[in-house]
Amino acid sequence: MRTSDYLDNIYEHAQVYPTQKPERRAKFYTGPVKNIGTGETSFLKAVVEQTSDSVAQDLQTEATWNIQVQPFAQELGVVIPGVESHAHTFKWVLFNHIEGSPIAERELEKYIEKIAKLCASISQVPLGREPNGLGGWMKNRLGRFEQASASEHVSRHLAEQIIRAGESVDDSTIQAGTAHGDINLPNMLVSDQLGDDIGLVDSEFGTLRTKPEWDKPRYHDAAYFYHLLYVQYQRPDLAEKFKVAFEKEMRLSPDFDKETFEVEFGFSVLERTLSMGNHHIFKRDRNKPVSDPRRLEPGPYVQLVEQSIQAISR
Repeated sequence: MRTSDYLDNIYEHAQVYPTQKPERRAKFYTGPVKNIGTGETSFLKAVVEQTSDSVAQDLQTEATWNIQVQPFAQELGVVIPGVESHAHTFKWVLFNHIEGSPIAERELEKYIEKIAKLCASISQVPLGREPNGLGGWMKNRLGRFEQASASEHVSRHLAEQIIRAGESVDDSTIQAGTAHGDINLPNMLVSDQLGDDIGLVDSEFGTLRTKPEWDKPRYHDAAYFYHLLYVQYQRPDLAEKFKVAFEKEMRLSPDFDKETFEVEFGFSVLERTLSMGNHHIFKRDRNKPVSDPRRLEPGPYVQLVEQSIQAISR
């Protein structure tokens, strides 16, 4: 199998060989490999050549997040790839291989309650330290998107509400929690081998015990998936079913409060909806590809912004 000199050098250092052509996914090369010594199958994730140092930092975050959450994986009903070895520069990491395929969009309804439970469980994994109270994270995030007021899709009244939401939010009232950072269908694997569990990969945006400055709201993962259900998959019915199932799981916590839940969840959905980068109708980067054109339709975005503002204004 022909590969580049760059990848051949990585395979040599990792003492593995590819079992199929590596796939390039954005900033990384990925693919199953065999260990030369043991013959066991692993999964290699390597930084694409000539990328910035921040990409290697993302890979380091993924490896670190997997290690810190691994002890809780079994009780979460999730399989998280263990770290077998890595380059000291984190140009590559060798993970345990998970046999599975991403959850298909056509099977969303089948897995919706299980995904809600997954998001709730991850949010309650101990940070191993006191949370930092977000340190103004939400206020800064919402404040960055005042340019939404210039969008033809947003009324002046709604634009003013967005700005007021950013000005009024008090981060000290929003609890931080453990987050994976990218709960999306391609990152959740299912298979006969996994049984009732879900395989969870690509945690390079996760929160770390050693990085309190990276803390995110405890409902970050659930809010992001809710956003995707509403805007990308355009299934507001499933979005509401997901939220009901997620709230049901969170009610098991002794400190659950319905009003607090609605406000925190509303702020997190608003932040996620206003910050989708090149997929965002308010600030689309036309130089970047769009993974799903449904995400550029303005109607669901505007409806979700309005709904979120209504939730936090009660």
